[in-house]
Amino acid sequence: MKPNRMIDPRKVYGPNEAPPELVALIVPELDRLIEEEKQTKRNSRTD
Repeated sequence: MKPNRMIDPRKVYGPNEAPPELVALIVPELDRLIEEEKQTKRNSRTD
């Protein structure tokens, strides 16, 4: 069992360095923002 790690929000992580707990929090939000931007671009083309 892994020890309970605190995630320091001030730390800067390089590629493939972020702890899985942090990735699990961030990736869904990034996916949502990307999809929202795509929808905005589609809607602006039809205006």
